[in-house]
Amino acid sequence: MTAILRKTALFIALLLAVLTIFNSLAGPVAFAAPQKFTDVPANAWYFSYVENLANKNIVSGYGSGEFRPDNNVQRQHVCKMVVLA
Repeated sequence: MTAILRKTALFIALLLAVLTIFNSLAGPVAFAAPQKFTDVPANAWYFSYVENLANKNIVSGYGSGEFRPDNNVQRQHVCKMVVLA
């Protein structure tokens, strides 16, 4: 490797290390968000999973504010969730 390539690789490695350290120091940001779906109780075992997917816009439920967790998931919905995830 030439000297320029070595310096560039070293610079990129140091930059990534610094960014990783700053990112780890920031810590998670927690705030109370309103419940997105009226039919997903906060004490349900799947509540955090549904909220996480909704926050990432992978699932959106039905237009009436319902998630309808008892409904079957159709094949095209699974494909869409896999692609968006």
